[in-house]
Amino acid sequence: MRRLLALTWALALGCGGAGEPATGPAGAAPAGGKADDPSESWRPDRKTLPIGLGPSERAVRGRRATPSPPPVGPVQALGEWEQSDGVMTLWHNASLVRSLSARGNVRILADDDRSQQWWIDWLDGRSIARDRIDFWLVPTNSIWVRDYGPWFVVDGRGDLGIVDTTYNRPRPLDDLVPVFVGRTLGVPVYSPALVHTGGNIYADGLGNALSSTLPYEENDLLTHEEIGGRLQRFLGIDRYTTNRLNSSIEHIDTWGKLVAPDTVIWSEFPEDSEHRQNSEEMVVKLAALESPYGSPYKVLRLKMFPNGDWDGYHAYLNSFISNGALYFPTYGVPSDDEARRVYQAALPGYEIVGVDAEDTEWGDSVHCRTRNVMTRDTVFVFPRVSAEPGRVEVTARVVPSPGATLSAAPTMHYRVDGGAEETAALPPDHEDVHRAVLSLPAGAKVALWIEATDSIPEAGTSGRPSRRP
Repeated sequence: MRRLLALTWALALGCGGAGEPATGPAGAAPAGGKADDPSESWRPDRKTLPIGLGPSERAVRGRRATPSPPPVGPVQALGEWEQSDGVMTLWHNASLVRSLSARGNVRILADDDRSQQWWIDWLDGRSIARDRIDFWLVPTNSIWVRDYGPWFVVDGRGDLGIVDTTYNRPRPLDDLVPVFVGRTLGVPVYSPALVHTGGNIYADGLGNALSSTLPYEENDLLTHEEIGGRLQRFLGIDRYTTNRLNSSIEHIDTWGKLVAPDTVIWSEFPEDSEHRQNSEEMVVKLAALESPYGSPYKVLRLKMFPNGDWDGYHAYLNSFISNGALYFPTYGVPSDDEARRVYQAALPGYEIVGVDAEDTEWGDSVHCRTRNVMTRDTVFVFPRVSAEPGRVEVTARVVPSPGATLSAAPTMHYRVDGGAEETAALPPDHEDVHRAVLSLPAGAKVALWIEATDSIPEAGTSGRPSRRP
């Protein structure tokens, strides 16, 4: 199996209420479906709980989990761009489900046999092929699988694991979904006993994460240092960058998106917006940080386009990545093209797929209603780059798929200032970490790809590699 990882950076070697979103206009039904008989909550179109707290939930405290032992270190929290086995969702959006199933596997979470049959009828009625769609029978309270779903990691042994944070809503069925997924996949589940939603974190697998300050408020019995310690032990996060993001839901996936370890797309609000100050504060913080590739972060700005409705803006930043494609909400208006242009500039080589936003707007859209099911059937490459005058050091943890070994040392393919492609081996340094040093001229711009191939020996053969970009 082959894995290619691309890095690009510029070298200058000579120099050095939060958590309670608005749920719509007075009297409006929540985005999850029609307000209807609770006895029909098994129906996907009757899951009426909002993404924020419902009126009956505001005085209810969620569960207090007990910490488990953490995964064996070092731990890597998998970014969206890593290889996945498919996407899980509960959103009955024909545009989304059709787009996902045309490009990969879909795991639909259905409460029971009745719910599964509802889905089958719904799919057949819209002529959506079911050959790449599976059903996981697990009861849920709501459709916000991004927030309550499993966080996938790779541990120090190279094994897949799931981190199960506490959902910040008193919804016991939703809160059990990570355990269900772990049992279904045969993957261990770890609990940091930390209230934290999946829509409020972007992790790169290289020790860095972005979030709002909401977790500090929701874990008020813990110090900031204790929260950071749990993030480090369970997710491998060494640098946790936060800022106040003063919106109704205060999740980072409504303000910006980490689309690669060194690239962020971030909101640009109108000058008179009440959200502009918080947004610009985060941009200043990002500008002061070094990316794991040894360069400043590339920050692309995406204008926040007012929609003239009660919640303010189109949700273009609420997008998600799966297996070489980025899915973002579209509204059938000219600003859709601007959002597509920014995403394509940030992710050359990716397919940019527009999905009908339906009734979703700022604070809730495609990212909130989807989650990748990560796979170990791949070679993981976790690179870091550091630069000093006259030299660049590249280190990478390279983890072959289960039962496989690397066919050879990983190879670096690189171009200096757009010149001819060169190659260099990335030899082993210690355990599964590989390291090499390149000598390059000052001020050079380097594009670098790391290629790793593994093979699984079979009886009577010398090994059979499989390949994946």
